[in-house]
Amino acid sequence: MRSGAGRVALLIAVTFSAYALAPASGFIWDDHTVIEQGRLIGSLRNVPRLFAHNTMYNSDGGVWGSARAVDTYRPLTMTTFFVERALFGLRPVGYHIDSVLLHLANVLLLLAVAQRLGLSDGAATAAALLFAVHPSPTEAVHWVNGRSDPLATFFFLAALALWQGGARSARRAITVAVLFLLATLSKETAFLLLPSLLLMPRAGGSLRARAIALAPWGLGALLGFACRMVALERAALGGGGQLAPALARLPAILGDGLVSLALPSVQVQPSLFEAYREVPIGRSVAAAVGLGALGLFAAWRLLRGRPLPAIWLCAFVATFAPVAIIATLDGWSGWGRYLYPSMPLFAIALVSELRDGLLTHARPSLLRVSRFAFGAAIALLSLETLAAGRIFHDDCAMAEAQVADHPRVSIGYSNLGMCALNAGEHERGLALLDQALERAPDNLVNRSRRAEALMRLGRMPEAFAAAREALRIDPTDGNARYIHALDLLGRGRQADAARLLIGVLRLEPEQRGIWTLMEREIRAGGPECPFALAARASAADPLNAPIATRLRALNP
Repeated sequence: MRSGAGRVALLIAVTFSAYALAPASGFIWDDHTVIEQGRLIGSLRNVPRLFAHNTMYNSDGGVWGSARAVDTYRPLTMTTFFVERALFGLRPVGYHIDSVLLHLANVLLLLAVAQRLGLSDGAATAAALLFAVHPSPTEAVHWVNGRSDPLATFFFLAALALWQGGARSARRAITVAVLFLLATLSKETAFLLLPSLLLMPRAGGSLRARAIALAPWGLGALLGFACRMVALERAALGGGGQLAPALARLPAILGDGLVSLALPSVQVQPSLFEAYREVPIGRSVAAAVGLGALGLFAAWRLLRGRPLPAIWLCAFVATFAPVAIIATLDGWSGWGRYLYPSMPLFAIALVSELRDGLLTHARPSLLRVSRFAFGAAIALLSLETLAAGRIFHDDCAMAEAQVADHPRVSIGYSNLGMCALNAGEHERGLALLDQALERAPDNLVNRSRRAEALMRLGRMPEAFAAAREALRIDPTDGNARYIHALDLLGRGRQADAARLLIGVLRLEPEQRGIWTLMEREIRAGGPECPFALAARASAADPLNAPIATRLRALNP
């Protein structure tokens, strides 16, 4: 397949084969709160509000916004979900097909970028194949809500392909700026790809020529940052105190990222906070030495006129380093999606060094062996990526993989325990949640879920005590507040119970169990009972208008 059409057909076939199981998957993780339970996503008329609030606004209505240590602003990614909700409703297949098509678009863009960075047609195709099937970043494709990374990468690669090819013109510069602006509106990571552009061949020449060449990127970044600041009135970090712990974790996290790229595998990380709570000093030192050696190699190749390793390493460190920050915050999961933005440059640099570097003057026999070995490697990686479709199929499959991959981390046991509870296996669910608490006694999620397990088993006094303990750690926990409200109702404190339940509904307005309980209490006591009066008073805020409307409908 020496023709351009043949290469494209090969890339399409390989990509679709590797992700053949994706359309059969359901919603997992944050897909439930963003797509299934989002308070704005039901109408396309709400799309403009996405550009005026943080990413969580669709889910929490801004209730948690002021308390978040890291704000995310991804209105363009959220817009794609809104359009898909209008087209596909709550059928996951359409969302997954779109995610695979987006990944395919990135594969084809990588082919164009690699050719414009000087790779031969064969090497560019090999790099695109490696990116298409590499299993480590596959989380970003299989998980619908992980789309922000592929979408930001799409606009970055499109801008890079346009910027690297053809003569400079005002129209081309404006298009590059717009594309990079769209990348920043897809995910904040796009800003961190800017330093790698300084090493690009197109950015060479005098200081004035470099400034002119990079001006479109700077304009796009400036506009993206302005949008963020107008909407959120602050930069990415909402609070201090994370820098020192993040720096302590950084070498180990970067080292683990390099291992994931060099030894491809699908990681299902349930809790970055627990995984990196304690990092042995020896592990950090070894990772720092390895990174230093890689940096020296990249610098040597840069001085020899081959900048691609340095370009990739700069992009990798810049885009993967924020994992060290979010690893200081409980509640963040995932791994592979953070590798996705630098993965195209990794594939280009690696193949360039091998195919257009080491093997340039190799004998024909060695070239044939290398082609066969590369083809076999692509086939094996495709099978691993295909198998990942079963891992990301649903929450229970994810939880089983989390326990298998990270047996010391509590959240996998906690998630698997909830799967057991939802399947009616209450005793098994409680046992799994007890295992989770053994690994992380102070984890609020584990305590709250254990209270729910006790409630489902009918052990109400223990459930009420567990809920009170969870609320002592975090008074905002919705599950614990619901269970505590049941306790208050049993003690005749209807008004206090109503206020607690309305507080839960502000965060999760589609909680069917809570609405069933509200209906029962209001119909039993009447519209003027203490429970109904307190509920209406708590829902009087304009933000709670949908809740107030539903409350009025519950009156007998």
